[in-house]
Amino acid sequence: MTQTGFAHLRDLYKNSPEHPPPIQEGISKGAGQEAGEGKSARLPPGCPVTPLGRSGDVFFYLDEIGQLAEVKAEKHGRLSIQGLFGRKIGWLHETWQRFDKDGNPIGWRPELAAEALMQAASAEGVWNPEEKVRGTGAWRGEDGELIFHCGNAVWFGPKPGSGESGRLELPGKIDGRIYPASPSCAMPSAGEVSGNPGQALLDLLGNWNWRRGSLDAKLLLGWIGAAIVGGALDWRPALWISGDRATGKSTLHKVIHGVLGSVISITNSSEAGIRQRLGMSSLPVAVDELEAEADNRRSTDVVKLARLASSGAMVLRGGSDHKGVEFTARSCFLFSSILTPPLPPQDRSRLAFLELDTLSGTSPPLLDPKQLARIGADLRRLFAERWPLFATRLEAFRMALAQHGGHAGRGADQFGTLLACADILLHETEPTTDELLEAATALGTAQLAEVGETEADHAKCVSHLLSAQLDVYHKNHRHTVARWVSWAFGGDVEAPNILPSFGLAVIERDGMRWLAVANSHQGIAKIFEGTHWAGKANTTGVWVQALDRVPGALPFQCRFEGQKARCRLLPLEGEHAIFDPSACNPFPTLNLSRPSDD
Repeated sequence: MTQTGFAHLRDLYKNSPEHPPPIQEGISKGAGQEAGEGKSARLPPGCPVTPLGRSGDVFFYLDEIGQLAEVKAEKHGRLSIQGLFGRKIGWLHETWQRFDKDGNPIGWRPELAAEALMQAASAEGVWNPEEKVRGTGAWRGEDGELIFHCGNAVWFGPKPGSGESGRLELPGKIDGRIYPASPSCAMPSAGEVSGNPGQALLDLLGNWNWRRGSLDAKLLLGWIGAAIVGGALDWRPALWISGDRATGKSTLHKVIHGVLGSVISITNSSEAGIRQRLGMSSLPVAVDELEAEADNRRSTDVVKLARLASSGAMVLRGGSDHKGVEFTARSCFLFSSILTPPLPPQDRSRLAFLELDTLSGTSPPLLDPKQLARIGADLRRLFAERWPLFATRLEAFRMALAQHGGHAGRGADQFGTLLACADILLHETEPTTDELLEAATALGTAQLAEVGETEADHAKCVSHLLSAQLDVYHKNHRHTVARWVSWAFGGDVEAPNILPSFGLAVIERDGMRWLAVANSHQGIAKIFEGTHWAGKANTTGVWVQALDRVPGALPFQCRFEGQKARCRLLPLEGEHAIFDPSACNPFPTLNLSRPSDD
């Protein structure tokens, strides 16, 4: 896109942020923008409303200013139709005139307009907005090109390898997709980018006291880059910034918002509220003050939405009309809080955690909103120009993280995307081998909290079981399953009588000793109560599925207090032993009485 083209677009829209003006020279018309082009024959030529199709009793249109409209069959009344035609209400009067008995025009006939509109939408066939509509934000075209939907204009980058220049179009039906008109949002710079805006922003972010220094600042720069082009990425990384008071989190948010310009900023919102606010857009989402609480269900649901957004997974929700509602999140999420709530491994592995320390008596830097907005526009322009380089650069960082950082696919996607986005904004040339090795080493799995809790689920299940305290007292104390098992393993005469009452037993089979865990037992059910391994009455506990995955585990039947029951055997000896029972020193004598009240 030439400087002239960007400047023309800026001048064209600066006085009309809400409603696009008529098509003027310099901006091409989208497919279907010509009068009557692509319209059904049931609508007269020149109709300012574009029928898109229908789904059930809902009909879809682009109204006369390019907004997406959904109108139920019974709602095709005078006011609804007048709303579709908006400023072009005169077209209704000219096309479907109403006359008095003397032949004088006295208005228009909404029943004829409704009939024509519904027939035209039906002629377009079954239509699903989830598959066709692209709201504000970045997108990737069918040939890999970068697209910015800026609300009142759509910027199309050149197709990779085509040698073409970009183009600007008004919102509407373009290349088989629908880009609805909406309030204007941040656009790429109109002029040539001077200096290095990526480095300028990195220097600014370096003023905060990051726990990992410049590495964290660079990861945040990478997230800002990913947020700019989120909808065009295969993987959208999420970021969590935590820090106590006086660490500058509020000022940092102002920097991020100032640079991005178009960002959905939310505090104390639900997952449903975020979905509704996002709609069909791919704009980034910033969630502030998502703190750890006694009940973390709200934060868990919000983080789950970010997890689904990372790969663009579809969410299905029931509607009030008993019809499913489809939603696909394609946004990069940013969270911030003083403390991070407890998160399951599948969520932690999709997040990069940045921690802030206090500013040590210094204040956050002074911010110039206009300068931040210029940096953001220049970053968009850089991505627009360097987008054809992104795929190669991403693969280079992914391979380095896998080979030298110990990352599996998800970690390579997460940190590879952050590094590649930062690199695109900082450098025009490809990273050197040494730079790739340095980045992969700095983000090795051994140092990262993000991947430090990737223990297999079955191992966590065993750990939970062994660390549970049984409701039996010895020397006025309750002890863990591991200690009771060690006592039984060591030959204590009382421990084998205690364990079966909890659905556990130490047995010998095939020349070695095993821990038997009942498939269904109230004692075991109580141990796993409140976990995702829990079971229900008269059912096999979910813990059985987890224990089946323990290396060396075997299905078996044994007696627990005289009752024969199915169980799982976990090895206490050999290479797959679940722990070392001999490491717990057994007491020589057990006192199984409860502690006295005094």
